[in-house]
Amino acid sequence: MFGSTGFLGKAILDKFLKTEHEVFAMNRSIDVHIESNSFCADILEPMSYRRKLKQLDPQIVISTPWTTTGGFWHSKQNYDYMRATIELAEIALSGNVERFIGLGSSAEFGNTFLAPTSMHESINPSTEYGKSKAEASRAISKIAKSYGKDFNWLRIFQAYGRHERESRLIPYVIRSLSLGEKVILQNAPMVLDWIHTEDIADAVGYLLETKVSEHFLDVGTSNGTSVLEVVSKLAQLLGASEELIEVQSPSQISHLVCSTESALFRAGWKPKLSLDQGLSKVVGL
Repeated sequence: MFGSTGFLGKAILDKFLKTEHEVFAMNRSIDVHIESNSFCADILEPMSYRRKLKQLDPQIVISTPWTTTGGFWHSKQNYDYMRATIELAEIALSGNVERFIGLGSSAEFGNTFLAPTSMHESINPSTEYGKSKAEASRAISKIAKSYGKDFNWLRIFQAYGRHERESRLIPYVIRSLSLGEKVILQNAPMVLDWIHTEDIADAVGYLLETKVSEHFLDVGTSNGTSVLEVVSKLAQLLGASEELIEVQSPSQISHLVCSTESALFRAGWKPKLSLDQGLSKVVGL
């Protein structure tokens, strides 16, 4: 597994450590949670992992690393990770690896005002982040087909949970409301599909036990909730006054929710946590 120390990577690793699967982690630094099976490698530097990957000879490779630092939506660095992920897939699938799993994003759908479908025609990314993710998925799909190997690209919707950066919405809201500080919302009416990282990890685990031939899988709940509703729920959980929530009018209102026709749903997987349950976990209740 590449990227076990990241936001989603940590949740996926936590899931696997509770199973009988033997897991190897590759990161820029040793992962103390799996120290005996952790190795230093940088996805941007193939020579740092090529030999070790061959020695470990895994059946499945999971890749989660991508740039998510400030300004990442339009950063050209997205394409460095795109090329690196494609090269990792080529190296893995040309060898003994049977399946490659990569993490995509609902950003691949672009700006939408209606609930997207799982059809490829819906892919119309508007950011460098979304474009590079979509390009990576298409390239790896072709590689997998050329070697007759399995591939799954998980387009993750609005992820939240433990280990989020403090600059992200939910940690920002929890911190501000806990201190009695005002929360300013610029996209309050935006309707998103909020999915807890435990459910994302569960979806990855499901794929390890269930063969899903479809390459492109949307990972969400199929339930849409506005940003304002989520922040209001957090205020209630924290016992904070909703008067601390200041709404600024957005230029447009978007709606980005996973389709009920997602191939992952059709394969039998369903999320386990409701939004209320997930937010309670994040708040620590």
